[in-house]
Amino acid sequence: MMELSQYTPAAATLIIGSISLLVLSRLSQRAAEIDGRSLILQLVFWGSGLAVIVALIVALPLEADVRGQILSLIGVVLTAIIASRLPLSYQMQWRASCFRQLGPLNPVTLF
Repeated sequence: MMELSQYTPAAATLIIGSISLLVLSRLSQRAAEIDGRSLILQLVFWGSGLAVIVALIVALPLEADVRGQILSLIGVVLTAIIASRLPLSYQMQWRASCFRQLGPLNPVTLF
């Protein structure tokens, strides 16, 4: 049975991350009322949220393979979100660069 002391780094990461996200949320709400700098704070908020999620996954007592699979899944989801938000011309360039990184493909691996 796992001890609770193994979860202490994850709990501390979650608490500190939640507090920092709450502070950033309040700052972005106030900035939206004052001037147009809310976009920058929203981007910082989302980046910080992603950093908290990644730090939490790294802090959890998981095996290296499971941790790697979870982080890879997050990377694939983020790539899909970015690709779906881009205009079509950028999507084509994005896909081409991904296929260039994969190297030569034979028809069998595509299906």
